Amino acid sequence: MGQPIEERRRHLRVSAADYARWVVEAFQNPEVMPEHCPVQGPEAISVRQALERFVKNYDPSLKIRVAPLWVMRLIGLFNPKMKFVAHLFAYFGDHEDPFYAKETWEKLGRPTTTLEMFARRLRQSRNLQESVE
Repeated sequence: MGQPIEERRRHLRVSAADYARWVVEAFQNPEVMPEHCPVQGPEAISVRQALERFVKNYDPSLKIRVAPLWVMRLIGLFNPKMKFVAHLFAYFGDHEDPFYAKETWEKLGRPTTTLEMFARRLRQSRNLQESVE
């Protein structure tokens, strides 16, 4: 039995912070604002790798559970959010992106936020919120 599809496909993920920075930079500088602006992160990783890194840096006590795509689609018949999640997993499970954001990086800068940095910041924000309550 082979790996689940999401284990075999790797994608160049980018943080929302880097994406937002690129959008602001593009709008502030019309000369560099392209009609099409590919957005990709610096490292191709699988969904499973992303989950493992996130959990390790956010809350190592969390457990990763894997549901087959058909189960997610079945739940999606009754839950629109799960339908969308199943659609995303199906897409990312069948496609592996080559790197094509070179021009974006040259014009707008390289991404700077790692998945680990994002998870740690989210954890710190959660801890701060909990200490205020």
